[in-house]
Amino acid sequence: MIRFSRTIARLAEALLGIRLMRRINFERMERDARMLRDQLYAAQSELDWLQAGHSGTALGAATRSAAGSSITNESAEDARATDELMMHRKRDEFAEQGPLRALGPSVKGTSDAPKNEAVTASDAWRYAARYPFPILQGMPQEATCVSIIDVGAEPLEFEEDIYAPLVREGRCNILGFDPFLGKQTAPDSTPRRRILPFFIGNGRPAQFHVNRYSPTSSLFHSDLEFMSQFSSLSELCATTRIVDVETRRLDDIPEIDACDFLKIDVQGSELDVLAGSKRTLESTLFVHVETEFAPIYKGQPLFADIDVFLRQQGFEFLDFVKFGWNNYRALPSSVLRSRLLWADSIYIKTPGLMADPHPMVLLRAAFIAHVLYRKYDLATHLIGLYDRACRTELGRCYVKNFSLEIKAQSALEQPPPRNTQNRQASL
Repeated sequence: MIRFSRTIARLAEALLGIRLMRRINFERMERDARMLRDQLYAAQSELDWLQAGHSGTALGAATRSAAGSSITNESAEDARATDELMMHRKRDEFAEQGPLRALGPSVKGTSDAPKNEAVTASDAWRYAARYPFPILQGMPQEATCVSIIDVGAEPLEFEEDIYAPLVREGRCNILGFDPFLGKQTAPDSTPRRRILPFFIGNGRPAQFHVNRYSPTSSLFHSDLEFMSQFSSLSELCATTRIVDVETRRLDDIPEIDACDFLKIDVQGSELDVLAGSKRTLESTLFVHVETEFAPIYKGQPLFADIDVFLRQQGFEFLDFVKFGWNNYRALPSSVLRSRLLWADSIYIKTPGLMADPHPMVLLRAAFIAHVLYRKYDLATHLIGLYDRACRTELGRCYVKNFSLEIKAQSALEQPPPRNTQNRQASL
């Protein structure tokens, strides 16, 4: 009996040892797989750097072609200089961002990070865990229909629209403004999108400064003396010609019938756009605006000025995203970034003002917070305010279904169970 017990004990120890070794081996395989994955992403990043560098010519040509109808093309020498500057600048940016690329696939949920785009630390919020908006029984369908106004709608080759997650949901109407693009209407296969070729500003005549790198062109003159402290900025923002233009106030555009989400990126003219949009802001739930912390352009309003104005219009500051760091030219480096020059600022209408007189917009704001910004706690808060106003229980349903979605996504990432027959055969 004692011998039998010892035999059982030895078998148990052997079985435990086999399981322990399997676990160790499995963890080792997982670690090796992660290392291989990171090496793969690093190699892909290097390829992206080269592709981004060589795509500078195509990018420069595209922007110049778009502007050709209203603005004379740059000289061939300026074009080549612009393309070369953009190539080196993008290589420097990718050199810094490449190692962080692994952030994208390593997070839970569904990542919408483009496969060929490096993920920066400042952009990690865009590629963190993304979960679909939970199905809420009794939620009005119009709560998920979002009207977007995009001032500064020029597409960039190396990044997608900030509101792209809402577009992918197929529940938005977009009215964009960009003088370079001309009047455009999206194909029927995409959500309704119209682009109008207007300069949006204070409604008065102005001068438009066409810069070497088209996206830096502005109604304000570049402050080259300030920018000369930093790498590449003064070269990219050097003005090649000045064009007299007429600006329009956003409130004077008859095509605007609603605005839930207002995005502004106009290189220094953001406050002029906002000042001419007071009526539009009354119904706006979110404002996503690029703000500068230093005078990139002469006489431009800075973040503090925009913050004061939006607070006066009933908005609250929510978050910074897409940070624009640069390094001082005194020590050339593709890694050091000592000065924060700009960032995208997110503002939300004060919920009490938002809900008056239509509480349903609280649900639309929750939808935007969830789908676009991944601010799930804010979405829960806004749905709770709607519940209190309308005596519903959508908040409880949201939390329950959202928790189920997280568990379902987590279960998909768990390693598959070992086959029982294989385990017995190995014993």
